[in-house]
Amino acid sequence: MKIYVTFCGEEQASFIVLLDAAETVAGLRRRIGGDYRSVFPARPPLCFFRMSTAEGFFLTDSAALREVLEEGDTVTCHRADEEATDMWVPGVAKPEGVEDILVTFRAQVAYVA
Repeated sequence: MKIYVTFCGEEQASFIVLLDAAETVAGLRRRIGGDYRSVFPARPPLCFFRMSTAEGFFLTDSAALREVLEEGDTVTCHRADEEATDMWVPGVAKPEGVEDILVTFRAQVAYVA
């Protein structure tokens, strides 16, 4: 199955991947990440939250490609660094982020105990 890959906000970063139609969307995501590094080695590593079809439908990782895409369809990858400009960056802890993590952790421990 031939899939055209584009990136939201990046006109110069398009390529084609070939995958078996039985492969899952998660497999397509991994393939896109690997091919992106090969095609654009000088660019920062690819990290994207979601993929959508040309019609704007977001794809879930467990779906088989043949169920959600057709030969020659285009998927658009929405980059995490474009969507999450004010998100936490590894190595730079925000106090409120740490507190949120601790609250969640404490709630999980209390549930288990």
